[in-house]
Amino acid sequence: MKNMPLFITIMVLLMIGFGCSSTTPDAGCDYVECDGLCCAAGQECFSGSCCTPLTCQELDKLCGDSWDNQCGSTANCGSCAAFETCSSEGECSCQYESCGGNCCGEGIACDGDKCAASAFDGYTLFNPVMQTNTYLIDMQGNTVHSWTNLARGGYSVYLLEDGYLMRPGEAQNIQLRGGAAAGLLQKIDASGNVVWEFEYNSATYLTHHDIEPMPNGNVLLIAWEVKSAAEAVAAGRSKNAEFWPDHLIEVDPTRAPGQEIVWEWHVFDHLVQDYDDSKANYAEVAKHPELIDVNLGADSGGPGMGGDWLHINGVSYNPELDQIAISSHFVDEFFVIDHSTADYDNPAAGIALAAGHTGGQAGKGGDILYRWGSPVNYGAPGDTVFDVIHCAAWIPAGYPGEGNILVYNNGEHQRQSEIVELTPPRDLNGDYILGTGSAFGPQSPTWRYFDGSDFYSAHLGSNQRLPNGNTLISESTSAYLFEVTQSGEIVWEYQGPGEIARSLRYAPDYPGLPDF
Repeated sequence: MKNMPLFITIMVLLMIGFGCSSTTPDAGCDYVECDGLCCAAGQECFSGSCCTPLTCQELDKLCGDSWDNQCGSTANCGSCAAFETCSSEGECSCQYESCGGNCCGEGIACDGDKCAASAFDGYTLFNPVMQTNTYLIDMQGNTVHSWTNLARGGYSVYLLEDGYLMRPGEAQNIQLRGGAAAGLLQKIDASGNVVWEFEYNSATYLTHHDIEPMPNGNVLLIAWEVKSAAEAVAAGRSKNAEFWPDHLIEVDPTRAPGQEIVWEWHVFDHLVQDYDDSKANYAEVAKHPELIDVNLGADSGGPGMGGDWLHINGVSYNPELDQIAISSHFVDEFFVIDHSTADYDNPAAGIALAAGHTGGQAGKGGDILYRWGSPVNYGAPGDTVFDVIHCAAWIPAGYPGEGNILVYNNGEHQRQSEIVELTPPRDLNGDYILGTGSAFGPQSPTWRYFDGSDFYSAHLGSNQRLPNGNTLISESTSAYLFEVTQSGEIVWEYQGPGEIARSLRYAPDYPGLPDF
């Protein structure tokens, strides 16, 4: 059995003066300030008094649940590792076989004191960056099918259940130039013929980087939209220059031309700034973690004279939660937003709801529900974890770690990449937990992979959790694809051409494969 460390504890309200120092905050407070008093170590402030917490262990709760901490918020008692289940007694135990303190996956036996290492059988899909070819290879690295198209693509490609490819492509006459610029979304048959195409390309907007096919047949796309220097300054931005904030669009391929966009979400609608009180969005940044500081990375690079402010490079959809995760290169953070604001019967109403701060399942409109990676971005305590980030991807339901988020941390300055798996703390209502004056949890990853030496990609990079609990990784700049077990053992590898931003493994019984 392997219990996760418990960093977040369950609190019980004790409205007492004991433990509260008579020291005033003006004289210096070592721990928590509480209406003119300083609480002792381990206490929290609630309703003007200091609450003394009890731990999860003292309440015989070790995993799985969130509770009212009776100090004004909720607390989470951690989660179990891959292939572990949480019992009704609150203890983690192996779902299948245990070897040397590690839990093996379904059908995997012990090999001495460790789980027998084996790769997940299937076919791996990828296309080299900015090329026209897409490849599907078997476990031996043989190409079993390839597609050739006239439009260059390469950041991501998906094999749909109907056997078609869905990929971004580079449009002709692009007027906005930046990393992974696209402008096209294409559906391609087995012979490489484009059977459907959608263009989103002008002097003021352009799709780029990743796409995400959804279970309903729609597709999410990332795009820039150009704001003038005057619009940027009016929004409270300190830099007087053209501004390229990101937005998302959801496209329905079955709708008539001109009516394909059925939902939108714009970063520009969810900003905060404490730079200029005469401009829009002015407020204390630390009091609004649901908004993004418009002056983060205000002088960073990118196209548009540094206006590619966030450089969103990945989008992932969770159908069980109806939520979207997006990753930002320049601010070293990923964000989760609510997609339930969409209204397919009345797209304009859904787009308006996503632009606001109320509505949707979470009741927050299009505001940020959860964020992780750099607490300083929203004025919270804690260290920045990511050093360039890509591919914040939900782990699907039914997979080990389901509902967790995998992230590719490039480690640009340390020249050491890692894969990080996070378990976002949520309460009994499913809301993400954030204590007053603190950062979003968890304090540490549920799982991480790094090798301390060779694993490194300065940019790009992807990760995919496989059904057997292994993780498929794209070390993009070297075009090295490999699969690791939960213990970090490499059980499959392939050396590809050029650079490969993203790769995906499909099981042998995947519906989109039979025609090949």
